[in-house]
Amino acid sequence: MTKFLDLDALPTRKLGKTIKLKGVRHDMVPMGVGQFLETQKIAEQIAVTGDFADQFETVVAQILSVFPTIPRADLLELDLDKLNAVFEFLTMADAPKAEDVAAAGEPAAPARTASKSSTSASSSAG
Repeated sequence: MTKFLDLDALPTRKLGKTIKLKGVRHDMVPMGVGQFLETQKIAEQIAVTGDFADQFETVVAQILSVFPTIPRADLLELDLDKLNAVFEFLTMADAPKAEDVAAAGEPAAPARTASKSSTSASSSAG
């Protein structure tokens, strides 16, 4: 008898990670295994390697890939401590600054279709 596992029928687990920025909640979308490994590698490389501009763009791209409803312009307005806190939040199982809070009464961000390339995300201003 053949055993069968239908992965397409399995529900996607809710991650329970949400960022509030400018009064709007942004829910983290699940990342694939490859994206998870890339994010972990980036987190390790940031501590060791040199070019800050490349690191910064990579971090922004990673954040936008898992929080696609955050406008790129809003991320670029953050100070470095807050941007780093967002990146740590997405890479750590239990971020130290994360709070378990009820989401009642807070507006959620509308779904945004994110392209695979984050470099073209700068076209939306506003």
